[in-house]
Amino acid sequence: MIPVSMIIWAIWLVAAADAEKVVEIIPASGDTQLHSSKLFLCKVKGGEAEMKWLYPNGEEIEDGEDKRFAVETIDETTITLLINSAETHDNGIYTCVSTFEDRTEKRVTVEINVVPPPTARISEESVNATAGSASSITCVVEGHPHPHINWTRNGRPIKMRPGRFGFNSDQSVLTIYAVEKTDEGQYTCIATNKINSSSANVTLHVSVKPEVQLERSKEARPQESTSITCNATGDPLPTMHWVRKGNKLVSDSRTEISQQPLSSSLTLQKVEPSDGGIYTCVAASPVGEDRRDVIVQTIPSTPDNVRANPGAASVDILMESPKQIEGAEILRYKLQWREEEGRSQWSTTTVEANNSLTIAGLLSDTSYEVRVAAINKIGEGGFSAQHKVRTLASVALSVSEKPGVGTGGIVGIVMVIFLVLLIAVDTTCYFTNHCGLMMCVAVNLLGKRRPGAKGLDEEERNVSTVKCSQ
Repeated sequence: MIPVSMIIWAIWLVAAADAEKVVEIIPASGDTQLHSSKLFLCKVKGGEAEMKWLYPNGEEIEDGEDKRFAVETIDETTITLLINSAETHDNGIYTCVSTFEDRTEKRVTVEINVVPPPTARISEESVNATAGSASSITCVVEGHPHPHINWTRNGRPIKMRPGRFGFNSDQSVLTIYAVEKTDEGQYTCIATNKINSSSANVTLHVSVKPEVQLERSKEARPQESTSITCNATGDPLPTMHWVRKGNKLVSDSRTEISQQPLSSSLTLQKVEPSDGGIYTCVAASPVGEDRRDVIVQTIPSTPDNVRANPGAASVDILMESPKQIEGAEILRYKLQWREEEGRSQWSTTTVEANNSLTIAGLLSDTSYEVRVAAINKIGEGGFSAQHKVRTLASVALSVSEKPGVGTGGIVGIVMVIFLVLLIAVDTTCYFTNHCGLMMCVAVNLLGKRRPGAKGLDEEERNVSTVKCSQ
């Protein structure tokens, strides 16, 4: 009878020997890309063994039986399985069987899963965007397991930057916020999983709306030439032209327009007051238009519709104000006058633009010629046509004068007062003392006897008469 301890020891030895026998498949993952080749290595440790590969249905894979499957025994510890141009119907669990010298058998499996490689696709070959706007690029990816997506621009990785670059949840959509010209280039979507990777490219073209640079104003002297240059930016290159009063300008005898890429020059020959005003430079392209105004500042135009309203010693000038040019407003008016008879030299006065235009100190009832010119910071404009006007005749007391007493009036009043006093004194003398001028008149002219003179003879009467006349 065998002792129990011996049996236990034998079992332990067998178990220990068996435990040392290890079989493994490299690689452990059976994921295989569609139409690709995959090599599996089955290896034993702990002894030598007879080895073979089994199909998922349990049949042994014989070398050469199927050209797409190749089995090769390397030595007593290694056997390989090569699958060429894997197809989806090759999916299944493949088994490596190892039979050791002690007739023990060990099996290890690998599950082969043939999957297509990931794909990345962008529907457009190129994308057009306008600077300042937002633009999005969508990459459609497929694959199992689901691929991870990365983006590059001209080979450099793109990272999320708030306000500049952003992605959706799976990064299949790249959004560029406020596109800049420097964002132009080739964008690549890269889809990667453990099977393989795939990429798709798109070219971003950035258009820039035209932008005009132009000085705000330009002073132009009479009879001189002046040039204005308008510069522009934009992509594609914009076309440029000039506009005044709604009409497109073209070169003529007094206007010259020259064009260069991104530049246009306007030259005015022999500047006249009528050339003053607003000129517009326009730059246009398929993606937009920009325009800027420049104010050509010239001397004022000749006053028109001038009227002269005469007074007794003055003339008021009324007229329509000449056209005002921004930045070169009328500052003063020059008024001139001369007597029409004899054609004397012109007399001149200057009046501020906000004051009434009045020529004062003229002779009454006299014919004059008057004219007016406007003045701004550039210079003096032309005189208006001469207007004939006759001042009004003067009167002793005009309606506009205040009534009052002059020197002659005062003298007259004094004389009247003196006469009244004289009459009052004489009258008092006549009635109280029977004398005075009134008494003389009554006695000598009217023959009236003085009171108390009845008894007087002719001689006394004559004496009395003589006395009265003295």
